[in-house]
Amino acid sequence: MSDTYLTIKYAQEPLNIDRLAYLLVELDQIHHQASPERFPLHSLERRKADIVKLFAQDHLFYAEDRSQIIGFASVVKRKDALVIEHLYVEPEFRHQKVATKIVEKIFEKIPDKEIFASVYAFNSPAIKFYDQLFELSSLVFKRSKQKIVN
Repeated sequence: MSDTYLTIKYAQEPLNIDRLAYLLVELDQIHHQASPERFPLHSLERRKADIVKLFAQDHLFYAEDRSQIIGFASVVKRKDALVIEHLYVEPEFRHQKVATKIVEKIFEKIPDKEIFASVYAFNSPAIKFYDQLFELSSLVFKRSKQKIVN
């Protein structure tokens, strides 16, 4: 991939729903491998419906290389905050600043809002990535079924 061919876009209308849903299913698989009980696998049809909802209710950004979508991010409204909920780049395009450029486009398009990033504790590459672009705001702890204190 060359920067010459990379474009980052803000999706204002439903487009290439099949491709975006496919990438979301790939992200599902990563989460499922880390924690199968918490992250079930979803069908492509279910993820197509989810992508349509994102277009209707939230913000969707995507990266293209030679007209092929290679990554995306969704920014969703949670109460009074905006949260980057999904951020995914295909493995062969990682470590080439694609995700950074997607997040920079988010900041550019939504400059006057506070934006948070949500990351699961098992996703250390994402934690390292977001640590470079965001300041740590809070940590959320969940009681483990195995860690019951007497």
